[in-house]
Amino acid sequence: MAKMIRVGKTIHDGGWALNRFMVPCGRRACRKCPHGPYWYAQRWFGRKHAWRYVGKSLVDWVKGRGGRVGEEVQRELEREKALARGAEVVSGAGAEGSVRDEI
Repeated sequence: MAKMIRVGKTIHDGGWALNRFMVPCGRRACRKCPHGPYWYAQRWFGRKHAWRYVGKSLVDWVKGRGGRVGEEVQRELEREKALARGAEVVSGAGAEGSVRDEI
């Protein structure tokens, strides 16, 4: 079976590491694999590694935390919203994750 592929950078929030993964479905005849990207939260509790499925967007993570999230999550959420409305996300030197709307 194929493995999950991490996409993009890791975002940290309250001891959790949030990552996007492309996930294989496991069906042999699937021509669209891998699927996603989907957000997962990961955390170590001593020797135990905990995983939580977050969803297609970070909105569910924010709701589950009662709206109290760190700066990194807020920036990524703004980026997701901008992409959803058709804005161009600018990255690179001096433009770390800034958003520019298409005109």
